[in-house]
Formats: sequence, C-alpha cells, structure tokens
Amino acid sequence: MNLELLPPHPQNYPEAITGTLHEGEEDGEEEGQQDSPDAVRLCFNRRGTHVAIGHDRGACHIWDMLTGRVVVRLDGHATSVSSLSWSRDSRLLLTTGEDGGCILWDLTKPGGFRRGTFLFPAPILTASIHPRDSSLARASSAHSMHGKRQGGIENPVDPSALSCGPGESREDSVTYAVFTHQGDSIVMGSRLGRVVILRTEDQSVMMVERVVSAAIRHIRVSRQGGEILLNAMDKTMRLLAWSKESKTLETRFRFQEHVDRQQWNQCGFTPDGEYVFGGSAHLAEHNVFLYDRKGGNLVKMLEGPRETVIDIAWHPYVAQMLTVSSAGRVYIWTIEREESWTAYAPGFQELEENKMYHEPEDEFDLVMLDSGSRTQVKGGGCEVVPVAEARAKEEAARERERGMGVGQRILDVDTVERTFLYGDDSSGDEDEEGAFHFPIDSTLR
Repeated sequence: MNLELLPPHPQNYPEAITGTLHEGEEDGEEEGQQDSPDAVRLCFNRRGTHVAIGHDRGACHIWDMLTGRVVVRLDGHATSVSSLSWSRDSRLLLTTGEDGGCILWDLTKPGGFRRGTFLFPAPILTASIHPRDSSLARASSAHSMHGKRQGGIENPVDPSALSCGPGESREDSVTYAVFTHQGDSIVMGSRLGRVVILRTEDQSVMMVERVVSAAIRHIRVSRQGGEILLNAMDKTMRLLAWSKESKTLETRFRFQEHVDRQQWNQCGFTPDGEYVFGGSAHLAEHNVFLYDRKGGNLVKMLEGPRETVIDIAWHPYVAQMLTVSSAGRVYIWTIEREESWTAYAPGFQELEENKMYHEPEDEFDLVMLDSGSRTQVKGGGCEVVPVAEARAKEEAARERERGMGVGQRILDVDTVERTFLYGDDSSGDEDEEGAFHFPIDSTLR
C-alpha cells in the first residue's frame, strides 16, 4: 500500500451516532417495564473509563464505558440533577440538584456512600471539585458563589468583585464559575456579562472585564489556560485570548448558529484543543457544530435525531462524544469505520455470505522426504526445508533458552518504576495513586 496516499493525520472527532446508553436496554428488562429515559446531565471522569449521568428524578448512575453497564447507582436529590463533577482520582463525585442540595459521594465502597451534604438557600447552577485538591470545591447558586471544603462552607465571594468601577451597577450576580485546569484561578461569569477572575488561594480579584452585554451561561477554559470560551444569552459564543501578564481579555472569534440563529445550549473545547464545539438549542434538531479553534471556520455539523441538545460530554482521549437530548436519551457519537479485510492479506477475498470450509486431512502436516528434506504442505503448496537447517534453528533456540538462565541475568528487585497509563511523566497529568477501579456491587446484576 502506498503510504503517501493515506491522510497524514487521522480524524480526531466523531461523525455519527452509533449507539445509546439506556438502563432498560442494558438490564435486559422486558418491554413495558423499562423506565422512561430522563437523563439531563453527564460527565466523564479524567480517564474516560466511566461516565456519570444525572437524571431528572434526582438519581445519578455511573456507567462503565467498556462494558456498557451501570456500576453504581446514587440516589440523593429530590429534584433534577443540575451538575456533576469528578475528583482527579475518580474516587469522589460531586452532584448538585435544583433543590439546593450539594452531595459529595465516596465511591471507594460498593454502592458508594455520602461523605458530605450541603444545603444552599437557592438552586445550585454549577459546582465542581478542585482539579488538584479533592478537599476543595466551589458551588455557584442563583445568588452567589461559595467555596467549600469537606469540613464546612467558607465565606461567599464578595459581591463587590463583580463591579468594574464606581459608576457600574452593583445589581449583578454570578451565573457560572469554573476552575482553570491547574486550579490556581477561578473564572466567573455574571448576569451583566462581566468576567471576573479570582485567585483560588485567597479569592483575591485578579481582573474584572465586561465582554458582553448579556448574561453569561457557560464558561470553558482551555487546558493551557490561555483561552476562555464564553456562551452568552445573545446567541453567540466568544473565544477570548487571556493574557495573565497584561491582565486583558481579547476577543478572537465569535461563533453563531448560522442555520436558524438559535441559542447555544452547550459549548466547550475538544480534549486535543484543536476545535471548539457548540450544541444548538433548536427544539426539533440535535445538531453539534464543530469550529476550528485557530481559524474560526466551521469544520463539521453533526446531525442527530429531531431532539434538542441538552448536554455534551467529550471523551478525554478518544474521538467519542456523548450527548443528552430533550427526550432524556444519551447518544454515543463515534467515527464510522469501514473494515478493509484485504489490507491484512493481499489474496484475501470478502464473501457476501458464510461458506463452510473443509480442511484437507494432510494440510499443515510435516512429512519426511527420502532426499533428507522436511516438507510442509500448506493449502496445496509445499515448502521444502533441509533437515540440517531445521535442526540448526532448533539448536539455536535451545541455546538462547539456556543463555537466559539466572546466572547470566541481573534482576533488579529493589527499584520500583512508576507506570504511566495515559501519558509520560513530563505532562504532569498523572496522579500518585494511579488508576482506580470501582468495587463490585452485588446488588447490580
């Protein structure tokens, strides 16, 4: 095969729906006994091995993406789940509800258990665990933003931080807040379109700037921390360049839904940072738009069923995406691959239907010839190997086995080398405790 004819880089984004995640299907329940789908939120863990799905009835189910089954069921909220957040090691899960409840779940035991429950006087908009310190989290309610540790709730953020100057209105409130990837800063958005950046350590204000005249719905920060993606109520996503040295925000691109000028329900960066995606709020379409982060042009429009996009979660390592529709269904988007079996063997022929193959009795048999050679019959062809050459190869193999004895091999039994499953040690993206496996819950079958 000519390698120059192949594309230099493989496709790194999904293109079609290839399946769904529905609990009635995976449990094998009979028709009429399946619970109607009511998923509203979803979030991958850092490894991408499991995904947490929040439901409208207040439950949260954790799915194993390898087996496609539920491994943990968590029931704690009286109303719909509003946000989900994993800890860095996937041992903790933070769930919030529209009832003002914020529950920290410990997943190290079968079935999971509550490590802490916090109640707020207003519905929780968003909440997340610190990306480096699992004992710290932040929650944004409809009135203010709070930082909390596992032992209690700290003082809320000073509302005066939302003011740009003495002439600005102070009738403002936080609508969204998110940690940066390193966790050293908190980026907040307000109802009046202001972006406030706080230092996580002491919650001091680093910068305040008004970038839009409408309320900010979502905020996403790139992994490198140099770009911020905003989704505002003016039906526009904005990609901002964030300079920490000069403390400025510069708008690079504006993204609008070019088909029907609809609002964006979700937005974010792809894990590799190459694209920016947005989920359309069209009531009768399930469209996800993919834009080039460097050029700002539209790369792909992913079309699904006639259901509104509610939430989007992108797998952190592979080209896979999960979306939640207004009907409560979770769709799996992957790359459609066509198997080319002829690439494995030039003489391979694909069959339209299965055919029974009858193996000849002497196929693959070894026979000795009178001329002192060994013959192997392979499907009608013969391969003649001299006996002396065959014995020399066997003797060389035995010599290599004897040469690998304990006396000629030095074994280091003292040094413990760390194994990196998802990157090298220079990336700084590995934790000390390694991968985590959920304990088996005997109640789930």
